[in-house]
Amino acid sequence: MRVFLGSSLFGFYTTALMLTACNGSQSPIGVPGAMPQSSAIATHAAHGKSWMLPDAKNKKLLYVSDNYSDDVYVFSYPVARQVGTLTGFQASPRGLCVDLSGNVFITDQAAIVEYAHGGTEPVRTLTDMEIPIACAVDPTTGNLAAANEENGSISVYPNATGEPSIFSVPFVPLFCAYDDSGNLFADSSGAPAIPIAKLPKGGNAFESVAYDERNNGEPAGLQWVGERLEVGSASPYDGGCCGRIYHFVINGTHGRRAGRTLVRGALDDFFIDGSTAIVATNTDRVALYDYPAAGMQRRSSKSPVMGHTVLS
Repeated sequence: MRVFLGSSLFGFYTTALMLTACNGSQSPIGVPGAMPQSSAIATHAAHGKSWMLPDAKNKKLLYVSDNYSDDVYVFSYPVARQVGTLTGFQASPRGLCVDLSGNVFITDQAAIVEYAHGGTEPVRTLTDMEIPIACAVDPTTGNLAAANEENGSISVYPNATGEPSIFSVPFVPLFCAYDDSGNLFADSSGAPAIPIAKLPKGGNAFESVAYDERNNGEPAGLQWVGERLEVGSASPYDGGCCGRIYHFVINGTHGRRAGRTLVRGALDDFFIDGSTAIVATNTDRVALYDYPAAGMQRRSSKSPVMGHTVLS
């Protein structure tokens, strides 16, 4: 499961997590059917159609993509009640990201599908034949970036519309993220450290970001938070312990590691929301951790989903 969270409160990005928002203790983020659900939910689910409860548009929403069912589940946040399901994708929905209006973007086999916050019908579908697997929205322009698995490139759609500009990356990008100034970052698998590249705002080419510290070499999420680039690193060990979210300070094309958040389990993806890290692991769990502290887990819940997450 990968957890991707967007730039608003929560947003969803292969399992991906995403939290979105309109204009103490928390309940577990459960799986479909794990909590009491209304008859309306059962009816919609049985018919295999996208559905959303009427009041979902007025709530903060957590989107979770599922690689196995090819659906995206939608939960209220922080109550964690399932309020909808998006379905009908070409193949496995993978990356999730969100814009400043709370619109959610979901990467699909050869397309990127946009939904309004709490909506069940696509607002727009962008064709991307390069197999997009992750996405990010520039908070300064509204441009949409999509990391492409097919040819090791990133497509940038102006204002999330039209034909994209294509930028080569020094590696096959698996995650991408914008900072608050409109610089675009990407990372990928590598040893002994995850490679990172940066496309400066207004620039024409990605530049490698150098740093000395080792990390596990398998990326598991990417997000800009405050003044740092948060880089997820999956567990290198058999048995699934432990993932890490590394905090990097970036100065130009040089990076310095400034700490880490430990995640129990083989991290797949994450999303930072204030002092909370929402993480998904390949043990099929979504858990909340204190952030940026050393990884005190607040709660964990079993989930069948494997992918990304985002808050809207």
